[in-house]
Amino acid sequence: MRHGISYGAPVVMNKVKKPYKKRINAARQIIPWNDSRYTFKVDLLKMPKVIMSYCPKCKKHTKHEVERVRKKKASEFRAGQRRFRRATSGFGGFPRPKYEGREKPTKRVALRLRCTTCKKAVTPQGIRAKKFELVEA
Repeated sequence: MRHGISYGAPVVMNKVKKPYKKRINAARQIIPWNDSRYTFKVDLLKMPKVIMSYCPKCKKHTKHEVERVRKKKASEFRAGQRRFRRATSGFGGFPRPKYEGREKPTKRVALRLRCTTCKKAVTPQGIRAKKFELVEA
């Protein structure tokens, strides 16, 4: 060792494991098309309205009601919206170019799981699906 520099084998740090992301089990279905050997895949995600999931408040697995989260109306008083209104008002036109790309084939479905015992709501990570359906289990 010379002047605090080691010329030996490089030291490998212990890697920290990433937290486990829970995936919700749901039935993905392939619908046959034209009764031929080719199948036209429609990504239809069927999910039961009541599932067993972990509740952080009860600290155990309980039954949860599944509901789809709808987007609420955007507030006109938020900072970004105020900035946008100021930029688009008057002369000068639109402040940025309009997006002209293609639409994504799947949309992220936002869900809310509500515990039936304590009524605590948990929002899991969104699931990508072309079509989403809640069914009776």
